[in-house]
Parts: sequence; structure tokens; C-alpha cells
Amino acid sequence: MINLRKYIGIPFRDCGRSFDGLDCWGLVRLVWKEEKGILMPDMGDSYSSAFARGEVGSTAQALEAGNWNRDVTAEPRRELDVLVFSFGTLDLHVGLWVGEGEMLHVMRGMSTAVERYTVAKWAKRLSRILRPVEG
Repeated sequence: MINLRKYIGIPFRDCGRSFDGLDCWGLVRLVWKEEKGILMPDMGDSYSSAFARGEVGSTAQALEAGNWNRDVTAEPRRELDVLVFSFGTLDLHVGLWVGEGEMLHVMRGMSTAVERYTVAKWAKRLSRILRPVEG
């Protein structure tokens, strides 16, 4: 089980990839690197800002199509599974599963935090769950 306190309160930073500031994909990358030693694709150069919906949507499709992950939506959740959320027809946000009904995530206007993804705001947007391929 990871020590969530290490990751709580990191500020949002557009295209951020470090403890100094993160966007949602940067958080996923940082936690997997720190906790599992797995380096996921950066993709920070694939979008100009976390708010460029078309660019982020295209980046999400490219990430999900890569051989670094597999879709585990129908399987029991595991710590650090990547929750993918859609807004309209585009996948635009990710978080990390950290416990039953809870995710660690970050977005504009907030620092990294644990939030329930089972509330209406998130539950209706959860599109799939990915798990990095280890080893």
C-alpha cells in the first residue's frame, strides 16, 4: 500500500511532471515511477496545455493504444489502476485507484487529492480502467 501523504497537495501545473507541479497524466507517471519503478510514456509534448481538448483527447487515444497497458475494466481493481474519464466523446482526465471508490487525482484549480469517483460527477464519466504492464 502506498503512502498517499507523499502525493497529497502537489500543485497543478500544466504539462507538469514532477513534485513541483503536475497535470493529471504527470501524476500517474510520477506515482508509477516512484512506487513501481515503471516509466510510462511522457506525452507532455503531445498537447500544448491540459485544456486543449482535441490535443488531450488525441493523446489519450495514443496512450491507450500503446503496448504499455491493458484494459482491466471488467477485472477487480488493483491499487494504482489508471481510471480514464470522458467528457463528451473525448477521454480528458485520468486518476489513480487508491481504494474502493477512491482515486488520487489533480486538476486545474486544485492540488492533488483523494476524491470519491463513485459520485455522480465522476461515475457517469468513467470510461475505462487501464493497468500498466509490469516487467
